[in-house]
Amino acid sequence: ESLAERLEASRGRLEACIRGAAKDAVQHTLGIVRTHLLEADLDLVGDGVPEHCSDTEWEANHAAVLEITERVVAEL
Repeated sequence: ESLAERLEASRGRLEACIRGAAKDAVQHTLGIVRTHLLEADLDLVGDGVPEHCSDTEWEANHAAVLEITERVVAEL
């Protein structure tokens, strides 16, 4: 195997690892939400950001959840 082939294979394994970690984090977080809000429609989360949400609103929402995010991550 050439160096380029080994590097490409390594890149693929790294991407798979990152996807797996992101999946686990999302699943864990949504599980926490579900334990507090059984009636929450979590399918909406999978639909992404609504079209009517402006960049400014997105940035405000993103900033507003930072403290909660840090608390959830601290428990992982």
